[in-house]
Amino acid sequence: MVDPGSRIANTMAARHDELPTIVAVDDTPEILDLLTMVLTEEGFQVVCCSDADRALEIVVAERPALVIVDLTMAGVSTWGLIDALIADPRTRHIPFIICSGAVQELRKAETRVQSLGGDVLDKPFDIDLLVRKIQHLIAGVGPT
Repeated sequence: MVDPGSRIANTMAARHDELPTIVAVDDTPEILDLLTMVLTEEGFQVVCCSDADRALEIVVAERPALVIVDLTMAGVSTWGLIDALIADPRTRHIPFIICSGAVQELRKAETRVQSLGGDVLDKPFDIDLLVRKIQHLIAGVGPT
């Protein structure tokens, strides 16, 4: 066990803080688990949330490099979250990816999402495509 006050612990914490953070918002625990596993292996720190209403607080606090949000969650509004992120000067620069298994709804939303600086991804998703989309958006290249 590492002493929390040691130089090693401080170095480990600093390295952890240097990892780009992604906030994942989905009401399906298995999707959050999968995103955490995959994105952690890709070198990201992942903060999960199952509630779009709470997600805004988390995004403001964490200032992530990117937000991944499910299009259709029970009882919450994904568009309310996206609109709030864009309206807030602290978060409007943060890119986002909207994921959904509701492919027709996602296709209808795609132009709007991309005009707001985000991207879309079908569920089930291809992990390599997800990582490419994240890298493009974080780099400021835009949607793929």
